[in-house]
Amino acid sequence: MSRNRISELLKGQLVCITMDQATIQHSKYLFVMISNPLISLNPFLIALLLGIQSQEEFSNVAHRLILKLKFNQITITSFVTDGLPAQANALSLHYSELMELRVR
Repeated sequence: MSRNRISELLKGQLVCITMDQATIQHSKYLFVMISNPLISLNPFLIALLLGIQSQEEFSNVAHRLILKLKFNQITITSFVTDGLPAQANALSLHYSELMELRVR
């Protein structure tokens, strides 16, 4: 399915973003998935990033994702992480930005 088709399906929808970090062959990868249980679209990978480890790097990923989805008129209702302090702290930096998205 193309990015344009996915953007069409999710436009105006409320979504959940899942961020999960894994180590594969001594390299750290960040998997970013998007899901919405209210439409017939399984959760899917929207980003696979290598080497994201610090709070600043997680913060930059979250910021770019928020802007991209906002541009496509997709509202983030929640983030799910695997509990890394750097992820949770990075997302808390964008709390006010996320609240602005919810008040349209």
